[in-house]
Amino acid sequence: MPSSGKGAAGLERGDELVRFLTGFTDRRAEAVGEAAYELLRQAFRGYPLERLVPLLRSEYDPVVESGSWILSELAIQAAPLLAEVAILLEHPSRTVRWNAVDTVHSAAGTEDGPVIAKAIARVADQWGPLRTRVMDFLAWSAREQVDAAVPHLTGEVRELTGWLAAAMRGGTTAEDVVPRLDSGDPVVRSFAAAVAVVFFDDDRRPLDHAAASADEDVRRFAARELATPPGRRARRRATVWRA
Repeated sequence: MPSSGKGAAGLERGDELVRFLTGFTDRRAEAVGEAAYELLRQAFRGYPLERLVPLLRSEYDPVVESGSWILSELAIQAAPLLAEVAILLEHPSRTVRWNAVDTVHSAAGTEDGPVIAKAIARVADQWGPLRTRVMDFLAWSAREQVDAAVPHLTGEVRELTGWLAAAMRGGTTAEDVVPRLDSGDPVVRSFAAAVAVVFFDDDRRPLDHAAASADEDVRRFAARELATPPGRRARRRATVWRA
């Protein structure tokens, strides 16, 4: 039987893995990946999360990428390290930023408005796949998460996040979405694509319009949503995080 991550053997093995990963130089990616996966298993068994912090603060991107991936896989169990995740949202590595957004989506609660706001602000990221991931975050976040973020945002992103929150409450119309999907502003288009998903069960026209967008990221996001089977959509909606 595998040892508990909280037991002496589990702590020793977890610490050994952290030392291995933080000692990264030019180790094979395969070896680093295997160590990160084993450390994730230790974390699920109770290895203390605070002992992962050296990974998140490493000067080497592959080390931070491993640590941030572990947090994203831990989902809500990563909540105690959201202060570290907030810093990672600005990391130079796009993989780290992706993992950080993923972690915020699954772990942040109503008391975590500032870090949710930072994750939402990544909608302006220059890396298309991350921008698409933030659209997914916007479309599938709990209303409580969106509400918590609004006071910590400014300018256009605050206004658009408020619009998203209103859409989640039924306070806007599908006809308001299409003009924004055609906006010259990529941030506006991103929010409109997320709102189109919110409306989809009642009116699919906005998402159909998004799927024909000249914006490649919006088009890819909308096409994926349209291809999602209804049963899976229903399950996903039913399991959205709630405070």
